[in-house]
Amino acid sequence: MNKKILVYAPNWIGDAVMAVPAVKAVKLVFPESHLTLLGKTWVADVFQFVPEVDDLLTFTRAQRKSRQGRKELITQIREREFGMAFLLPDSFSTAYLLCRSKIPMRIGFANEFRSFMLTT
Repeated sequence: MNKKILVYAPNWIGDAVMAVPAVKAVKLVFPESHLTLLGKTWVADVFQFVPEVDDLLTFTRAQRKSRQGRKELITQIREREFGMAFLLPDSFSTAYLLCRSKIPMRIGFANEFRSFMLTT
């Protein structure tokens, strides 16, 4: 298995704080992995001092909303060649972004008509 794991952080500070144990659990289950957290710039700061997070990949709201910004983000994710991703937000757009990023294993809640874009 590819040991590069991406965790897509929740979009709000309070949700991000509550997601810290989930991020720690991912690293506990996959201790040899390189764990990258993807999230909005101001939310990703919550994970800056979480030792289980090896790397932060951030984006601005404007970047995520623009077509060109999304393309650039997808390219950045593809270049890192993640083997697995955990989608903590349950939005369609989150699943779509990571599906387009061609991460082979995408794990998340099957909500908002997005189950076809998830592998688990």
